[in-house]
Amino acid sequence: MHFTKVELHNFGIYKGTHEMVLRDSTHNQNITLIGGFNGRGKTTFHDGVLLALYGKQARTYIQERARSYDKLLIDHINKDALQKEAYVAVTLVLEDGITLRVKRAWKQGGVKLEHSLVVEKNGIADKYLASNWDYYIEEILPFCIARFFFFNNEKITQLADDTSF
Repeated sequence: MHFTKVELHNFGIYKGTHEMVLRDSTHNQNITLIGGFNGRGKTTFHDGVLLALYGKQARTYIQERARSYDKLLIDHINKDALQKEAYVAVTLVLEDGITLRVKRAWKQGGVKLEHSLVVEKNGIADKYLASNWDYYIEEILPFCIARFFFFNNEKITQLADDTSF
């Protein structure tokens, strides 16, 4: 499995729509490094990928456990966006060549937060896959080992700490 694109719309510091195409010209590399100065959106990018893939479960990795999922989503809507809506999407290609695009969107409408999940398989929305996404992603990349595949610099120290599990 490899990632080909990440989309962030009004997510954190990313106002408007930003598409990051992750291409390897040699098709031999399977590691993507994101670099930049402090405050430029590396952690936000990381959080967006986790939210797209794991939804509510990502909350335990991104922020403190006490915060609700809805509060986490509201806090990640860009403060300067005219519409109080955001989305994160990840496109990935499986080993058998199937392309999946996972998009989580949310909109703050008054008191209530509306959210949706759309999963496209080879460019076609798949309602069955969307309704079973939590089970599906656990089969291809379980959340319990995701921290070994997705981490930022702050997490490296935590992983290397002798006292951590």
